[in-house]
Amino acid sequence: MSIAFEKNLSNWNEYQNTPWGRLFYTIAHQNLSTNIPNKNCQILDVGCGNGRTGIAYAKQGHHITMVDASERIISEARNKTVKAGVDDKIDYLCAEFSELQHILGNKTFDVILFHNIIAYLNDGPSAIKHIYKYLKSNGILSLISMNRYSESYRQILQQYNPKAAQEMLDAKYYTSKLFDTPIRLYSAQEIINLLQMENYSVQNHYGIRCVNDYIFENNIKENPDFFAGLEQLELAMRDQYPYYLLARFFHIIARKDHK
Repeated sequence: MSIAFEKNLSNWNEYQNTPWGRLFYTIAHQNLSTNIPNKNCQILDVGCGNGRTGIAYAKQGHHITMVDASERIISEARNKTVKAGVDDKIDYLCAEFSELQHILGNKTFDVILFHNIIAYLNDGPSAIKHIYKYLKSNGILSLISMNRYSESYRQILQQYNPKAAQEMLDAKYYTSKLFDTPIRLYSAQEIINLLQMENYSVQNHYGIRCVNDYIFENNIKENPDFFAGLEQLELAMRDQYPYYLLARFFHIIARKDHK
């Protein structure tokens, strides 16, 4: 899997600077920031990528342990954290998810970021169970994944393709165009059920990009005035029922309960 990410690293960097990429990070950051203390948290960023999310929290005074399976991507993250002036607040670990027990031992964290990771794992339910042990008592799990229901809407509203929309109605997998690899699709309710089975207490359910991915014309999103309005709309819709149910990504905030 790390090969696919390495191969498309330049595409990923470009994506992060698109209007929809910026929306993703802005909304995700807003969602989580309202659920954690202002500073001094120990945060584990699983599948940290090039470090964009971790850097934002390091700037707020948190300490970040970045984990990724690719040495090249870890190096990219390190370069970015040095440039951002927060390298002293970052630890870097190169490891597959299955190696966390060996790498982390009994270490626990206040917050775990599990952003766009579960879709790439062979056994998502086991991953949710496994990550529980690395949270401190009352620790926060932040989980983001693509909403399985969003693709049919995107196909018909943005691509004008009713056949593809119908094919995606019951689809369990989707090929990520960014990384050219299949991913497992989940609904937010599937993840919520799994979390509750493992003694997580779900605190909040947000949507990320409730309307952006259904707007046919992408060029208009480059217009500063339109983008500013779109960003405000997305921020307003992210936690309002029923709008967040149709977002491109769901964002679940869960707290570790005592077993």
